Amino acid sequence: MADLKFNNVEVLLIDPDHGYRQTMFSMMHNVGIRNIKQGATMAEIRRAFTASEPDLLISETNLPDGDFCSFVYGLRHHSVGNNPFLPIL
Repeated sequence: MADLKFNNVEVLLIDPDHGYRQTMFSMMHNVGIRNIKQGATMAEIRRAFTASEPDLLISETNLPDGDFCSFVYGLRHHSVGNNPFLPIL
């Protein structure tokens, strides 16, 4: 199997549960993903999308300060970001 390189992959990891976030961070780091931005709120997702657009968004849907589903709707319908096909877990 070819060596997979994740040097250029940018992941945005959002979850209010710090323990879960750290577990996910460690798992991704162990497979070679190094550019992982973390947060716990909808505001941090919006801030991240103004700075740069991630290649993958991993997020809890029940965030304390906003409606994640509305954000995804905006993303898919071109009112947020530049990639309506962004993978979201």
